[in-house]
Parts: sequence; structure tokens; C-alpha cells
Amino acid sequence: MFVICVQRDDGFSSAAGDREAAQADTRWSSLVDAACRSAEGKRLTARLTMYEAEAPNETAAVAAVRAGMARELKSIRILPPPDVARKVTIGGPGAVTSERLEQAQKAIDQEAAVYPDRARDDLRALQALVARMAAEGCPKGSDLEAAFLGRVYEIKGQGGTFGYPSMTAVAHHLYLMGRARDLGDPRIIEAIKVHIDTMSLILKSRITGTTEEGRMLVGRLHDVVVKMIGKPEA
Repeated sequence: MFVICVQRDDGFSSAAGDREAAQADTRWSSLVDAACRSAEGKRLTARLTMYEAEAPNETAAVAAVRAGMARELKSIRILPPPDVARKVTIGGPGAVTSERLEQAQKAIDQEAAVYPDRARDDLRALQALVARMAAEGCPKGSDLEAAFLGRVYEIKGQGGTFGYPSMTAVAHHLYLMGRARDLGDPRIIEAIKVHIDTMSLILKSRITGTTEEGRMLVGRLHDVVVKMIGKPEA
């Protein structure tokens, strides 16, 4: 049995079991999405953990989890996006009014709500550029290289602002690689695709905030790319 436990900082907790891994993965994605909405709308922190327990039914499986007799498969902590007020540290008392902070925070929250869709558009644009690079080559200093690096830089800047620091981390990794390597090299093309796939997974799984899952994902990406093309140059 697979058991998914949810705990929020408002005291809410739940545990549900599935017999099949595919069903558990579907439930996991749904719960992550719900937790992200709570983080964005209600500013609640949540931790989700999936366990595997040898048990005949859901009740016994949940009991095994609570008794510490189940194997943890994965865990994610979802945090609310940071408030603008916490980022304002320059200017002294009275430099920024509370009304303006509220207006700025509201604007960021509105943008954050649509960020995943906009980011997917950016990834589709990257895929189109990659297809051109594979077909035409991509010399250093070319317009195609500039278009690619510019798009990656935009993703890098927006991810953390709208609560997706893992997007920023992956885009930063890709940006450094793109500046240092020949973007027309077939090996680099494949490495770029791995980056894009990773960012797509971050958006699909709604990996927001600074999470263990996000850090592990970025770490695995780095290891894969090093195996493909060697250590990225700064």
C-alpha cells in the first residue's frame, strides 16, 4: 500500500492510501496542486510525504505509517511565496508606504497565479529555438544564440519572483552552460532538452518554494549534465 500524508501549519492533517503506484502518483499530483493553491491563496505551509507500507488495507497502512513502520518514498514542503514587504530593506522608515507595498504584493500575487501557464509558453518557445539550433547550427554571437540566452535569462529572473526558485536554479544552470558551450553541438542540444524537461516537471508538479524535492531535482540535473558533457563552465 502507498500512503500519502498531508500536514499544514493551520493544524489540518490527512492520510490516504492506494494499492497501485499509478493511483498514488495521481493522488500525489492532485494534493501537491491543492497545497500550492493553499500556499498562494491562504499563505499556508504544507508538507506532503508518500510512504510504502506492507499492509492488507488502507487502515492498516496508515497505522503502519503512524507507528514508523513504513518506508518513506518522497517528501515535499510547500511554502507561500515571499511577501514583498519582507524583501524591502533599503530606504529607511517611510521610504515605502504600506499602501504601495500592498499594491505591489497584489500585483505579484496576480502574476504568480498565471506564472505556470506563462512559463510553459516560455518553454515551448525554447523548444522551437532548440529545433532551429539543431537544424541550422548556432554560432557564437549569432542572433539565434542571443534569442535563446535571452529567453533563458527571463525564465531565470521570473521563477524565484513568483515562488518557483527551482525554475530559477535550473535556468541559471542552463544559462551558464549556454554561454560557455557551442549551442549547435548535438551533445549540448540534448543537455538543453534535459533542462527543459526538468523545468516542465517543476511546473507540472508545482514545486514551489525552497523544497527538498526541488534541491534534489536540481542536483540530479547537474549530475546528468556532467555525465553528458562534462562539468559546466562558469
